[in-house]
Amino acid sequence: MGQLVDELKPQYESKMNFVVVFVDDAKEEPVASKYNVQYVPMTFLFDSKGSEAKNWTGQVAKDALVAEIQALVK
Repeated sequence: MGQLVDELKPQYESKMNFVVVFVDDAKEEPVASKYNVQYVPMTFLFDSKGSEAKNWTGQVAKDALVAEIQALVK
C-alpha cells in the first residue's frame, strides 16, 4: 500500500491528507483500536467532515482507490 500512496500523493496531497499508520508501533495502537484494524493492510478514506467514506481490507486496486478519491475531492 505504501507504494500506491507514494504514487497518488503528489496528485492529491493539495486536496487531502495521507496518513499511514504502522499498527505494530505501540504509539499508533490507539488509532488502530479506534478504527478496529484487525487485518493488514486496511485502507480508509474520510470525507471533509472526518466521517469514514470507504474502507478496504487487504490490497486495494489502484483504479478503485482513485475512483473513490476523485468522488471525495470534487
